[in-house]
Amino acid sequence: MTAYPLPFPKPGDYEGTYYSLAKGPSGEVWWATFARFEDNVGKVSTADGKATLLVTFKRDGSGPHKPARKLQLGPDGNMWFSYDRNPNGFLGYITPAGSVTYVDYAPKNANGTKVATAPFDLKWASDGSLWFADFVGSIGHFDPRTNAAILYPMKSPQAGPKDLAIGPDGNIWTSYAFGNGTGAAVARVTPAGAVTEFPVPYTVKPGASLPISMIASPDGAMWYADESAKLIVRVAMDGTITTMPTPYEPETLVVGSDGGIWIQYRSNKSLGKITF
Repeated sequence: MTAYPLPFPKPGDYEGTYYSLAKGPSGEVWWATFARFEDNVGKVSTADGKATLLVTFKRDGSGPHKPARKLQLGPDGNMWFSYDRNPNGFLGYITPAGSVTYVDYAPKNANGTKVATAPFDLKWASDGSLWFADFVGSIGHFDPRTNAAILYPMKSPQAGPKDLAIGPDGNIWTSYAFGNGTGAAVARVTPAGAVTEFPVPYTVKPGASLPISMIASPDGAMWYADESAKLIVRVAMDGTITTMPTPYEPETLVVGSDGGIWIQYRSNKSLGKITF
């Protein structure tokens, strides 16, 4: 394993949380951090490991000040990002040169006020549109040609989707806790916006379910991690849900080049793997 130090503009600003990694337009790896004084986006060359700081989001309001959370390379060659501060969430993009543009996509209520939004995870569809998980309680569909979005509410009260993935069936899948943590569910959203919800088959302790990291798997199903319940969960295309207990809190899932599902555990400083 090789470590690559990342640049921070302020001395001592080391207490950062790494929110996102994404492949850049030229094959480099982009990163987004959330730290004590400033939030940053940069890139690392995969050839020599050189790190370049592209954007510093200022907490004092000067310059760009709405920091990037999740990164996703767009078909336009720019790095798109989400800003999840409820109720004034934004989408935005960063050019390869580091120029930042914010996109105020939020629909408006009948009285002209903006609908509260908090976008987090992003996924581009094959038609060039962008789907995003909105922690306020919906899945959003953004059209970059018009800078407008449609929000499709989840059926459970107080749902909080944070991650989503596009399945082999072409639908958008997400998982979330709802009802102030009293329940959990999986939802399927068609490209036309029809929402179907599937209750999870396991017992959810109040405040103790955190479904995250939804992915599409080579076995033709969707998988996600329920960190607090210590479960890896498989969701078939018909909504059938099966669970796999884990010894530690699973936090991130990714499909490896070997076709297996790799698991990052939160507290154990180890990895796990599911093979088919």
